[in-house]
Amino acid sequence: MYVAPVRQRDPVRARPDRIPLPLARIAHRVFGEGGPFGWDDHVYFPDLMRSYGVACRPEQFAGRRNSFMDMTSAMVPRLHPYADRFDVAVLTGVTPDSQPGFPMCHLSNHVPGAGLSFAVFDHGVVGPFAALHTLASCVWADGASRAVLLVVDQSTVLHDEPVPERLRARQDSAVGLVLDPAGELGTVHVPRSVPAAERELPDLLAAVRAGAGPVRAVLGGLGLRAHLPDPPPELRWSAAGLPATGIWAALAAGLPGWRDRGGRVLLADYEPDQQRLATCLVDLAPGRPG
Repeated sequence: MYVAPVRQRDPVRARPDRIPLPLARIAHRVFGEGGPFGWDDHVYFPDLMRSYGVACRPEQFAGRRNSFMDMTSAMVPRLHPYADRFDVAVLTGVTPDSQPGFPMCHLSNHVPGAGLSFAVFDHGVVGPFAALHTLASCVWADGASRAVLLVVDQSTVLHDEPVPERLRARQDSAVGLVLDPAGELGTVHVPRSVPAAERELPDLLAAVRAGAGPVRAVLGGLGLRAHLPDPPPELRWSAAGLPATGIWAALAAGLPGWRDRGGRVLLADYEPDQQRLATCLVDLAPGRPG
């Protein structure tokens, strides 16, 4: 019987929460009206909703949609010159997809050197932080060199049940981050996530700010609006209607201007259902603006 050898980890190797994640590329796109529903959607979704006792009206398929597959495929060219391969890619978001199936396997149609891909969902608005932490664990455990994080918001709703406003996407939006040793935009620190009751948020955020040192800008989720003590000189909130992509889109928008002198940016969001505060530090390398 053949027994595969067990790979021994280097005991002096950095822990997964301390490894550097060089940022090579970040891009954001807001999508238009999208494409029509397929005939199979008219069968699949009513049957799925019926199993949960929820009605799915035929007229809800009369519009158009941007599925996760549409958005992830469209983001690949925007990751140039890092769109030729990846070792691991993770998809994350808050909303369900408007098309059945797993979209990430289709990346092999657009990326010549496509590696492992999977998804991290059901974490609420802190899902991107959890997905980024998972990517860091893959880099640490498997020696992956190029990792891609895809964050999506999908606005199509195929039922009439109430959706909490903080989780409702009003636009179809996607953000792509490439982490690669050749990255010169800066360094992404592995996100931290802690249990937090809402009353504890001001003290926890103050502690995070104190431990982070000089912070050039803070990018906050809307759930933190009433809880951020001592606002920094530059504070940007997530755009309404972008529950997953909002603060990452703000990072993509602000990075060209911040890179004139570099500096540290803090991203933070709070998921009240899970009572978790997630934070992530990004050290921007000084470079040519734009």
